[in-house]
Amino acid sequence: MDTSPCRAGKHRELLNRYEVGKEVKQMPKIKKLPEQETKCIFESCVKGNMPLYGYRNLSNLAKSLHIGKTTLYEKMSSPYKFDLGEFTLLARTLHFSDTQILSIIKGTLERSQP
Repeated sequence: MDTSPCRAGKHRELLNRYEVGKEVKQMPKIKKLPEQETKCIFESCVKGNMPLYGYRNLSNLAKSLHIGKTTLYEKMSSPYKFDLGEFTLLARTLHFSDTQILSIIKGTLERSQP
């Protein structure tokens, strides 16, 4: 026989633990590591501009950049692996704005500093 209270009972029990109007402590927010932040910025720039210029997926983009799709997938996971020529071609192909370019470079530079 199951002696555990029903779901509604569990929720009621949790609500009864806290007084009305009393502030409930929340879990601290986790801050992203610099390399995770750089990757997010880079991916949002690439994936945001791809449909604007007719690229449905990374395979199509890789063909335009004259690199293999596995190479592009690898570099997308670690944006600091792009060399200057590849990054310039990518930025021109996807028509990155100056703000996008600067935010990517800033994140990559922060990653490379000890």
